[in-house]
Order: sequence, then C-alpha cells, then structure tokens
Amino acid sequence: MSRRLTAAGTVVALAAACLTATVSTAAAYTNPSPPFNECPAVGNATSCAVLLVFQSDGTVSILSDPNSGNPYDGSDDTEIGVLNNSGVTIPNVTLTGNTDIFGFDGDGICSGEFPGTPAGCPFDTTGYAGPGVTYSGINAAATAGVVNFAKSCTGNTNSSCTSTPGLVTGDTAFFALEENLTGASIVIPKASPVISTTPSPSTTVGGAISDSAVLANGRVPSGTLTFTLFGPGDTTCQTPIDSISTSVSDNGTYGSGNVTATTPGVYSWEVSYSGDTNNNPYGPTACGSETVTVSKASPSIATVPSGSVAVGGQISDSAALSGTDAGTGTLTFTLYAPGDTTCQTAIATVNDTVNGNGTYGSGTVATTSPGTYSWRASYGGDGNNNATSTACGSETVTVIKDSPTLTTTPSPSVPVGGNVSDTATLAGSYNGTGTLTFTLYAPGDTTCQTPIDTLHATVAGNGLYSSGNVLVSNPGVYSWEASYNGDGNNNPVTTACGSETVKVTPQTLTGRAYGLTASASALGLPLLNIAPTPDTGSVSTTVADTVAPPCVATLSGLITAGTLCAQVVTSLNPSKSSAQASVNSTTIGLTGVPVITVGAVQSQSSITCNASSGSTTIAYLSVGGVVVISKPTAVAPNTKVSVLGVTLILNEQIATPGVLTVNAVHVEINALGLSLVTANVVLASSTSDIENCP
Repeated sequence: MSRRLTAAGTVVALAAACLTATVSTAAAYTNPSPPFNECPAVGNATSCAVLLVFQSDGTVSILSDPNSGNPYDGSDDTEIGVLNNSGVTIPNVTLTGNTDIFGFDGDGICSGEFPGTPAGCPFDTTGYAGPGVTYSGINAAATAGVVNFAKSCTGNTNSSCTSTPGLVTGDTAFFALEENLTGASIVIPKASPVISTTPSPSTTVGGAISDSAVLANGRVPSGTLTFTLFGPGDTTCQTPIDSISTSVSDNGTYGSGNVTATTPGVYSWEVSYSGDTNNNPYGPTACGSETVTVSKASPSIATVPSGSVAVGGQISDSAALSGTDAGTGTLTFTLYAPGDTTCQTAIATVNDTVNGNGTYGSGTVATTSPGTYSWRASYGGDGNNNATSTACGSETVTVIKDSPTLTTTPSPSVPVGGNVSDTATLAGSYNGTGTLTFTLYAPGDTTCQTPIDTLHATVAGNGLYSSGNVLVSNPGVYSWEASYNGDGNNNPVTTACGSETVKVTPQTLTGRAYGLTASASALGLPLLNIAPTPDTGSVSTTVADTVAPPCVATLSGLITAGTLCAQVVTSLNPSKSSAQASVNSTTIGLTGVPVITVGAVQSQSSITCNASSGSTTIAYLSVGGVVVISKPTAVAPNTKVSVLGVTLILNEQIATPGVLTVNAVHVEINALGLSLVTANVVLASSTSDIENCP
C-alpha cells in the first residue's frame, strides 16, 4: 500500500482520562524546521517524515517534511521523530489511524533490507522501533497502538540515548510505522503531578498553623489544591476540622493560609490535587505524614507587690497575666511570713478567678509582725494553658515596726511639798506591750542626766498612762521624760528632755518677833508709848534665813526691862518659819495701878505647811505683891488672870490660817475709877507665818 503523509494531522477529541493532542503548525510554537534529523537516514529517507513535538501546554505539534525522502522503503514505511518539549517525562503516546499503521510486514528500519540500518538494531522484535522504543496495545486491525519510550536521545543514534522511565523533556526518540499518520489521532497520557509538603512549625495554642505544598511534574496544571486539617486525636484523619481550597495555575508552591489552633495536640494536614484534562489527580497525602504539634500556651505573670507599711498595715499583690489562650481557672496569691525564705508555710492564700489575660489582685491582708513578707502568684493553667508561678522571694514587701507617739501632759505648777505627776498618751502602736517609764529630773538638771525618781506603767495597747504622784521638796523647774521601750512590733519612743516641765514654787516664810511694846494713858493723856523693842520687823523670805536684831540690855521709865531679845528663823525641807522673843525681867509701875513684876519670859511660834505650835515660859509673875507664878512655868495657851483690877493673858495664842502669834504676857489695864488709867503691854511676842502651801 503506497501512502504518504503530506500535511499535518487533525485534532481528535479524547476521553476525559486522556490528554488532548492537537495539531499545531510550526508557526504556533517555536518548533524546529526541517530537515528533522531526529531520525537517521534509512533507505530512501534522509530524515524524519514527521516530527511529533510534545508541547508544555499539553498539545502535540505534528510537523512534516515532504523533502525527507520518506517512505524509506519507497512504498509506505515512514520514519517518525519525537521531540519532548512538554517539561515533563512522557512515558508513551497512543496513535490511532485510518489505516493499518501498525501492520508491520517485516521491512522495518532494522530489517537490514535498506542501506543505513541504524547501529545497534534491532531494538525490538518488530524491527521498526528505534532505541528504547517498543510497541504495545496494537489492535487487531493494526490501526491503533501504543508507542512506549524507555530511552531518551540527544541524537539519532543509539549511542546518544540513555535509558529512562520515559521520554524526558528536551530529548528525542524515533520509530517507524507501516503507513503515514494522515488523519490519525495522537494521544499522550495525562501527566502525573507529585506534591511535596512542608507544614508550619510547632506553635502554641491560639497560634496560627498552615501547610505549604509544592505541585511538580504537572503539565500546565489547573484545577484545585485542597488542604484538609484534622484535629488532635484524629489519627486516622476521619473528621476534618477545616478545609481550604486554592486554585492551581501551574506547577509551583501553594499555601493553605493560616488556621488558628484552638486546642493543644498534634494536628494533621492532608493535601490533594484535583487533576484536570492534562493531569491526573494526586493524593491525598498520607494521613499523619505532615503534622504540626500545638502545645499549650505558656503564660507569664508580672507582679507588683504593694509598698512598705508599718506592722498592722495592709499589704497586697497585683499580677498581670499575659500570653494565655483565653485563659480560665484560678490565679492564686500566696503570702509567706518573715523568715520563711523558702516559702514553705503560707500564712494567707487568696484566689482570683481568671478570665483571659489581664490584671488580677490579691486583695489586702493585714500584717501582724515586722519583717520581709514574700508573695507568690501562681496560675493553675487549664486545657489550653500551662501553669506558671513567680519565684519565691521575687516579690517582697517590707513591713517595718510601728513608730508610736507619746503625747504628754505634766501636772500644773505646785508649791514645794506638793505632788507632781505626768500622763502620757501612747498612740500608733500595734497592740503595744512592754513598759512606759516616767522619769523625773530635778531643777537645774537641764540635760536630764540624773533622775530623782523613776516610775513605770505596764503597757497594754494604745491609751493613757500615768506616772502617779511624786512629792517634791525643793522649788524650781522639774522635767519629766516619758519613754516607751517598744516591743517586737513597735519601736521605742521617748519625749525630749525639757519638753514637759513642772514649776514647783517655794513657800513664802514670814514672821515677826519683838521683846516688848507698851502704851498707857491717864485721863486721856499719854503716859508712855514704847514701840516694839527689839523688833525683827516683818520678815518675808523663800529661803532659809535668821533675822535677829541685837538684844536690848535695858529699858527704863514707868516700865523697866532687861535683856530683851527677838529673832525669826526660816528653814527649808520642810519649809518652816519660827519666831522667838524673850525678856529677862520686867517691872510695870504705872501711877494708880498695882505694880506688875514679871521674871524671865520667852515665847515661841513655829509653823509649817502641816502644823503650827506655840509655847510660853514664865519664870515669875506678881501683881501688887500677889504672886501668880512663883517658878518657871510652861503656861497653857490663853491663860487669863485678873488680879487687883489688872487683867493678864498668859501664853496668848492668836491663830489664823497660816499664821500663829504667841504673846508671852499681854497686860490689859482699864482702871476706871482708879485714876482712870488704861494700858496695853505685850511682853515677848513671836509670830510665824507660811504661805503657798500645797
């Protein structure tokens, strides 16, 4: 049968399972121009009659060279060349013609019947195949069959060919057919793309996971890549939790995009390619072959403990929880007492319910002793979050001793012999115990060096405490100091020297003493007037002193006296005023009045703030010769004697508050009808007085 391929073949529609081969002219692609030296010169042929070019878009260009010299047998046998420009390896091509193109009758290119038999022949049992080419699937009519490629060549000799699993891209092959390809369909198999994947690295719950797939070996692939995600525990990939599809536009790298991991565990990705008219589907990738480990979130805690306070004050802790994935559960604040440096024994535990990231607080806790307290904040974690806690000793609060205050009120000014005292109000202590000491310093001790009395009060908390009374015996400015000795929870405190003083005023000691004073008149006419003699005058002092004017040896006249003396003595500790007067002998001789003779007399008056005393001693007393006292006698106070119209008061004592006057002899004469003489005579008068007593 003598047929020649004179033009390019036509396109034949193929089933969905196959690629479509289309007829393309040389102008459609950058194709080689004749001669097509992919075929060796055999018989009449100098090159390929037809060159099939597998294009990257899945089409097949059929190029013909009418000047190739084919048929090589001069009748119908034709050399066919193949150039793979598809970018992928082509394992075979299926040819279907209108004639018995596979009706091999023994005159193939390796039959040896023609000059130019290729070196290495035969390459198959038919004798028509080139290197690495075999035929299969030939139908009974020999109109259709499959040309298989097991070598790829760079020339038209066997030595230029290399064994391969198909015809690799860029290489060539050649073979012969019994007829030309006029009207034949040319079918190359779909490409079989492959997928390699790279899942995202491990992350924590709440983080994003993804998958990346590289689609390769596709022939201008289109269609869809589907990323399917399976959750932790689904080890056989039964129930997807997410599915992401992306359109394919060529070989290359495609991504799933991010998916938020909501629980910890091992997630599995599967990737599948849908295929298209030029490419077989792929996948899915094996379950478990690409996993992403999602671990629990590892939150952190940043704490801010409260500042330093005094014992009894409130302390607290604040914790900012961050890095959780919608954290739930409990944040626990634990407080440890001073000295518990390894946080072994909690003294307070406070829980706060966690609702996501945020700031949580312990509330306040009252302190009961000074020292360094330690807080620890711990988050217990939940299904999505790890537990975490702060380190022991990382957040401390210093609690210092309380510094109490003393407010004092000393007693008001008092006279010597009075009582002084102090009161102190202790405030600001924390359940204060111990002792409050009151110390008293004498006048002149302005730096409080030598206490004269110390008193103690037992402290039982804040409150008012008293020193009690102290008797003071000297005048001046006394100073109190109040001091609290402190305890385990409270600092000591002392009032300043000189800050609380008490003025103690002295007694005013007064007195007067004189030996004799007298006045007399007759018929209204003065007979005599003797001023107090000798007279100390009015003595007033606050110190110890003695006032004693010189004694008077004699008095002469109507009244005569000898050795008259007077003195006032003041003393301290205790304060005392003493007055004393004496007359050695006295004669009162007034006309018309009985003569009064008095022996030695002495009066004494003494007074303190607590008592007074007076006394009189008379050695002899007579009136008109009538003896009243014949020997020295301590006369009872206010002894009244009337003799011959003369009235005498012996040991006359006149007492008023703080004053005692003692007159040894007080003579009163009122002699109506007896010359009408009146007289008033006082012998040995002593007065003592004290003021400013407590």
